[in-house]
This record gives sequence, structure tokens and C-alpha cells, in this order.
Amino acid sequence: MNERMNNPLTMILSCFDYFYYRSCQFYSRFKSEKEIAHITSGLLLSLFQTLNVVLLFLLGCAILKVKFSTEKTTILGLCAFVMIYNYFRYKRITFGELEKRWKDEPFQQRKRRGWLIILYILISFPITMFLFAELGKMNNG
Repeated sequence: MNERMNNPLTMILSCFDYFYYRSCQFYSRFKSEKEIAHITSGLLLSLFQTLNVVLLFLLGCAILKVKFSTEKTTILGLCAFVMIYNYFRYKRITFGELEKRWKDEPFQQRKRRGWLIILYILISFPITMFLFAELGKMNNG
């Protein structure tokens, strides 16, 4: 592992880059235009990054037993910010660069990482919705 990867932020961004890369590969199988796959992958990544931020906020509220107030406009604004960030990030870091980084990864590693991506998707959304529901009950009752 190179020294740059010791930085936790760099490690997290690398995970998101991999998510974007694999998502682009997946959608490229079904879309004739590569640009559509990149847009779809960027939107999907932005959705899950927004869910992660909201999840951290909700966990903080639950742990501290603080009532929360999340306006839809705040969440939509956060999502828009994340989408804009990802748009510029993946204009700077191209799919070709990501492909060079991961195209030769061993099959077993690729398979394991693919399952981790699926697990990430399957866990992120339901946990966030569950916390919304539970904290909503706490706030109302």
C-alpha cells in the first residue's frame, strides 16, 4: 500500500472511485452510450453518499437522544452538492484512469469487492430509512 493510501479520506475516496468504476462497467453492459452509464453511475454514487451523510447525522441524533429536524430541501440541497462534487471529480478523474487502476485486479479480489458493493447498497438504504422511522417516532412521541 502506498503512503497516500494511509490517509483515511484518500481510502474512502478510493472506495467511492471503485464503486463508480464498477457501476460504470455494469451500466455499460446495458446502455449503448457510455455517457449514459457515467451519468447513471454518478447519480447512484451521489445518492448513496448522501444517504451516508444523513445516516451519520441520524446516528448522532440517536446516540445523543436529540430531536432532529430534517427538511426535504436540506437533504435535496445536500444531494445536489454531492452530485456537483462528483460531476467535477469524475471529469478530472476519468473512467480510463480508473480502469487502468483496476482492470488487472485478480478475479477473486474483484468478486469479493463486487459483493462488498452489493452489501453496501443493501445495508445503506434500509438502515437510513429505519433510523428515520425510529427517530420520527421518538420526535413525535
